[in-house]
Amino acid sequence: YFVEVGGLCPSELAPPQHEAIAQLLEDYVKSCGTEINGVLHFEAKFDFNRGRAYVIEVNCRMGSAETWPMVKNAYHVDLAICFARCALGLPVDDLLETYINNGRTHTQYCASVNIYPSDYGVLHRAEIVKDDDFLDGLVGSDNGSIVGPPPKVFFMLCWMAAKGRTPEEAKDNIQRLTRNFIQEIEPLNTLTH
Repeated sequence: YFVEVGGLCPSELAPPQHEAIAQLLEDYVKSCGTEINGVLHFEAKFDFNRGRAYVIEVNCRMGSAETWPMVKNAYHVDLAICFARCALGLPVDDLLETYINNGRTHTQYCASVNIYPSDYGVLHRAEIVKDDDFLDGLVGSDNGSIVGPPPKVFFMLCWMAAKGRTPEEAKDNIQRLTRNFIQEIEPLNTLTH
């Protein structure tokens, strides 16, 4: 089974892998012809064993969860406002000014994680312990919900994003936030009725 575990913005993939994914996206858009109009969320994975990129997901929507805060903090581009302006036929050049002035590159790194339940049972507590490197996050399960790890259940408890000056620092920061994440689950096999 496949689950999303997190990401790094910008990616640490080497230029040939970036180019393969960019070509995959370009080929996909060309294959749609004039039928494509608006925002496109495109996820791909590079398979190093086969030496090629593969599509994971394509949807006509904004990227969800950590996409907005990671792009906003790494590149200083507010995707939500850009997409709204595009939908209204308005220019976005002024929103890209900081990105362009930074040489069309990032100013920091961001790492994210998707946290899944550690056990199958009733969720009693799920809490993000924030610190200075925390960017954004959301606990997506309510106390009292039946939760479980994949492959039994494919719903994550939480997503979080952290920042750092280097890829290593961003990854260290999200790992620390992950270790500090609180999840209290009463296993179903211990419940008495």
